Amino acid sequence: MEVRSLRRRLGALAGLTLAASTGALSCGGGAGEGGPGRLDAGVDVGGVDGGGGPVVAAPDLRFKWVGAGFTIKGAGFTNVGTGPGSETGFHGPSFWSALDLSGEGTSDYFTFSTVENLEMMTGTVRGGVLAEMAGDLDELHDFRGIVTSLDSGDFGAPPGYIYSTLLLRTDSNTVTYEPYTRAAVAPDGLADWAADQASRGVVVTALCPATNDADAGGGAGLVFVTAYGRRGSTTAYETQVAIAPYDTLGAQLDAMAAGGYIVTALGRDGTGRDGAGNFIAVGTRVAGQTAPRTIKIVDAQCVPGAGLFGTQLDTLLADGYALVGEIFHGNGNCDGSPAWAMIGER
Repeated sequence: MEVRSLRRRLGALAGLTLAASTGALSCGGGAGEGGPGRLDAGVDVGGVDGGGGPVVAAPDLRFKWVGAGFTIKGAGFTNVGTGPGSETGFHGPSFWSALDLSGEGTSDYFTFSTVENLEMMTGTVRGGVLAEMAGDLDELHDFRGIVTSLDSGDFGAPPGYIYSTLLLRTDSNTVTYEPYTRAAVAPDGLADWAADQASRGVVVTALCPATNDADAGGGAGLVFVTAYGRRGSTTAYETQVAIAPYDTLGAQLDAMAAGGYIVTALGRDGTGRDGAGNFIAVGTRVAGQTAPRTIKIVDAQCVPGAGLFGTQLDTLLADGYALVGEIFHGNGNCDGSPAWAMIGER
């Protein structure tokens, strides 16, 4: 398909390669409960960027690394592991947060490293048949981690509609993301569902269409949602849900961040692909914590040989933003048109 070939060209422009780091297990723990996380020093062992400094625990993974105090760098860009029957992963001081949302048969994603000596993490990418998604995620569930991103789409010939997911966990046994909750919810019922979960300390982390898209007889039916608590936490959260087309999504996210909400989940509602249809964002904040945050959207162009894609991501990260979402909305041609929206929050 044209879109897939465009994404491969974008990957080449980025100047990034998937780097799966490996190393010994560390003894780092998770960040303290009650918000997006903080830097916690652990044992003194070597790391990729930390230069042998103390191991730093990962923040609360449910909050997409926003406001966690890490200096984040782009480390890789690929679609490996997405699509039907695919799986890959890494073990090392790295992480990922978001798939590009397109509704196509495969999804691209970035990997990141930190200047700080991040504890060892394990990431898993899985693609499979959409009808088997719930069972597959149950099989992959690990109390030390979460589902960070989901998308579903039409692969074409059998198996037809598929899903792709990113999962991320720490190697520390001191952090337990329980309870794990999944549900299929109507878009107009998601606000109430998310608010109920949040009041009990459970945070929505990912969502995608649970059925075929509109042009295949599905559409804005149910969305599949994952949500996680954190054992030992007594923190209650508040949520805000926005449903909007791409053209007005930025304004909705700006308003959400201004109210102190972190975008903890972003997905499509199934009414369009490649930027068409509506997008659903779930924002989460600690109850009563209204200090404003900021959203920045960088809309990368596909220009052959220009190398702008990686540069724009680097600028976003250098300004202190963490990537909370990506939306592919290209026209299928690498002709200088905006093609990829990278959504950051700080």
